[in-house]
Amino acid sequence: MSWIGINDFFRPSLTPDKGFPTPLKRSMADPNCLVPTGSMIIETRNTGAKDGTVLLSYSDQGDWAFTLDISVLPSQSLSVALHQGKISRSATVAMPSVSTDCRLRITLSWDAPARTGRLSIEDLDNAVITQTDITELPPLRAKTLAELVNDKGRAFFDNGVTLFAVSNSVEPVGLMPGLASGTRVTTQHGPTLVENLRRGDLVRTAAGDLAPIRWLTMREVPCAGYFAPIRLRAPFFGLAQDLCVAQDHRIVVAGTEAEYLFGNDTVLVEARHLLSSASADLVQGPGLRRFFHILLDNHELLETNGAHSESLFVGRLASAPLLLASTPLADLPSTAVPHHKQLARPVLKNYETIALVSALTA
Repeated sequence: MSWIGINDFFRPSLTPDKGFPTPLKRSMADPNCLVPTGSMIIETRNTGAKDGTVLLSYSDQGDWAFTLDISVLPSQSLSVALHQGKISRSATVAMPSVSTDCRLRITLSWDAPARTGRLSIEDLDNAVITQTDITELPPLRAKTLAELVNDKGRAFFDNGVTLFAVSNSVEPVGLMPGLASGTRVTTQHGPTLVENLRRGDLVRTAAGDLAPIRWLTMREVPCAGYFAPIRLRAPFFGLAQDLCVAQDHRIVVAGTEAEYLFGNDTVLVEARHLLSSASADLVQGPGLRRFFHILLDNHELLETNGAHSESLFVGRLASAPLLLASTPLADLPSTAVPHHKQLARPVLKNYETIALVSALTA
């Protein structure tokens, strides 16, 4: 898996030697160079516009005619229409949530050798996914993908689009990445780098128990858009050193202030909700970051760089095998995926996190 182009509309970048089937110079010189398997990702927000929104429009009427349109319809569904030569493909999928101003990630993937494709929409704020299959999506030209990434000429993006990225793999959806490489997780043998953990290793929970690792996910993502990691600064939250996590990764905040405000002395907060405080900052920039997440039999709290944060929460994902097959747990049989009945601790909303941080710093 490799990302071949990333545009956060500040600094578009192409990594042709790692991603394109041939280097970019050959791709641009040879209009017939194809990317047989890949994904394009669009990030935006659901504004609930009554007239709908054209998120992406591209048209090339040259020797090899190609058009692509991705739009949110007034009916609050997402429409994709692709025309390449004599091939036409289209699909419509309902938006995962009717709530407005939620973060959305749209993934259009194709696997031409397997004659398959998939359109997915993730409501990142509510952890809801809708998707549909698209049969026989054609391979796309490297030249077309390069023009889309560079946002030039024939490409149009809505102003609300904050990230466009392309990889040469069918990207998984759902289950936000958790801990960045370099994080030390406390195990039976003491702090261990997360990238060195293996299935079956025993990690120590906040309750002092040892829990076996059922599965480890690993994903390399751009340091841009909603993928951009958040650095939590030591010594906040008991950290012995800074901790880099995904935006939706939840960490423990404990103390009398939490108990006074929310009736529980230990609560979970999403890292992105801490950005208004001195304890966290957003790490954006060129390049990629590798993330790992730890699946246990139950949702647990683990010691990470000295602070406690969550293991992977999957809820009842095992009951949706088609959705499971498109996530980072696709290689794990559904019978081996645990059912997580509840979160380890209550999770605060954004405004509740702000109130708690204000009380802690008062």
